[in-house]
Amino acid sequence: MRLTIHDVTGRLVWTLVDGLRPPGTYSATWEGRDARGAAVAGGAYHLRLRSARAPRRVASSGYPDRGRRRFGIEMTIS
Repeated sequence: MRLTIHDVTGRLVWTLVDGLRPPGTYSATWEGRDARGAAVAGGAYHLRLRSARAPRRVASSGYPDRGRRRFGIEMTIS
């Protein structure tokens, strides 16, 4: 399974998950930084999930945390 975050131009910003996962429920948090550790600009970002097995559910939420951008992602794979 590979879960990545891309900007609106399609450029890879961050990789959240990269590897095999057995069925189950998983969560990941993105701190709003790119691969170099720099804070990303405000705006829209896209999640891209690639998996051999289709997830039953994928939910994402964004929320402020002490002035930082944080986004939580939860998925269930059966």
